[in-house]
Amino acid sequence: MPRSNSCGRSHDIRHDVEELGRVAASMAAHGFEQLREKVDALRKEVQDLSGSVTDSARGQAQEFVDQGREKASAVERAVEKCVREKPLHSVLVVALVAFVFGALWRRR
Repeated sequence: MPRSNSCGRSHDIRHDVEELGRVAASMAAHGFEQLREKVDALRKEVQDLSGSVTDSARGQAQEFVDQGREKASAVERAVEKCVREKPLHSVLVVALVAFVFGALWRRR
């Protein structure tokens, strides 16, 4: 009888080990699924954040472009006004700038 009892215990242990393996596999699969869900959530959060940063950078770049256009228009209007008010003076300034650039160009 002791042998029969030993076989019974062996069978019980084997059954317990198999059950433990199934439980461990189930837990691992469940844990993996939770990890996958967390990674997906983080990925979405990063995408949302990068979209916000991109939108913000785009908005700032557009502001800089608009400011540059405004300043260029202001300079253009100022030069245009100066040329209309003092045409001879403007021609002399342009001639002087051309002379200086010509002199510098010849030195090279």
